[in-house]
Amino acid sequence: MRDIYEYEKLLADNPRMGCLEPALADLPDGYRSVVVHSHYKLIYRVDEVLERVIILALWDTRRDPGQLKNVLMAAADF
Repeated sequence: MRDIYEYEKLLADNPRMGCLEPALADLPDGYRSVVVHSHYKLIYRVDEVLERVIILALWDTRRDPGQLKNVLMAAADF
């Protein structure tokens, strides 16, 4: 199993390695996810203008996927 911090380099080198996140498919920013452990995935997006990966959440996949959008939107308002 990879250490979660190894994904920083992997995503920097391959920002589109994660699949488009189905729970966020209706949002415009192209949110992606990559499984980093059997019960966790990183939720991120690629900022094309600034050429960087923005990690938004470490999501426990045992949670209701319908809540992911609510959690991200609440964090954005914070």
